Amino acid sequence: MMTLGQILEAKTTLADWVSDVSSSGSPKEQREKLASDIEKEILKIFPKSYVKADYGESFIESIYVRFAVGRGSDEWANGIINNDVSHNTIVVTFPDSGATVIDAEGSMHIMTKPTNKYSAYGHVKVPFRKSTVKDGSHKKILSVFKKAFTKLRDKLREEVANGNIPDDALIYIKGKI
Repeated sequence: MMTLGQILEAKTTLADWVSDVSSSGSPKEQREKLASDIEKEILKIFPKSYVKADYGESFIESIYVRFAVGRGSDEWANGIINNDVSHNTIVVTFPDSGATVIDAEGSMHIMTKPTNKYSAYGHVKVPFRKSTVKDGSHKKILSVFKKAFTKLRDKLREEVANGNIPDDALIYIKGKI
């Protein structure tokens, strides 16, 4: 006889299997679903933040993911997303049968108080490695995002605890991490 934990574990495993198998449909439909799932994965870590993932085919088939800790323009300095305490852009491309996940800005970052008197703000980089998923597995791509955004959240918490976040940004960050 199976315990409740074993039943739930089997159901999760079965759900994962069904999800992978049911990813039939056109490649476009699969990628649009992946974009939606990437948004959901990031929102699990930052539920009160701005996340937008769009699939496109204009120049190269890709998913363009835009993230900011602030939920909207009322939480970004001067209403500009690039003024958010941690705005990041990540791109997923699909060469051959795999997928490549890269940070379009070089690395994830967090805005901090200035380190010298001539700067308005400073910043701390959060390492983000270019990831290649050879088989293009939906589940593996999502795990790249989960790992990266968990690191970002942990580093953001550390910077808040150390008093390194600018006061104007600190007001809305505390309820989000």
